[in-house]
Amino acid sequence: MADTPDRRLTVKGQPPVPNGHTWVQTERKAHEAWGSLAVKKPRAAALLHHLVALMGQGNVVVVSMGDLGKILGCAERTVYRAAADLEEGNWVQRLKVSGNVYGFAINTEVAWAGFRGAK
Repeated sequence: MADTPDRRLTVKGQPPVPNGHTWVQTERKAHEAWGSLAVKKPRAAALLHHLVALMGQGNVVVVSMGDLGKILGCAERTVYRAAADLEEGNWVQRLKVSGNVYGFAINTEVAWAGFRGAK
């Protein structure tokens, strides 16, 4: 698609759409649990949505907490709390890369990604 943005963050901090016409899927029970998470911990659920949208086939996203704050429209400290909630619930694993940059590995029992042609 000619109008598909690339993976970089836009100036306004809007989440990008990965190139290559990728898709993501969720496991049904995980999807239902995600709905419950949205009621109990809305920032964590929103963060998970954005991480899944950003992940590639390896289910990993490397991003700064500041950029995630821009995407979510909240303070960086709120992102840290939301990320901790996701880790506690086994939605993601988080590894510090440097400073406030983290690698998020999304649980493959929750969501996964691929190319449309690979279905």
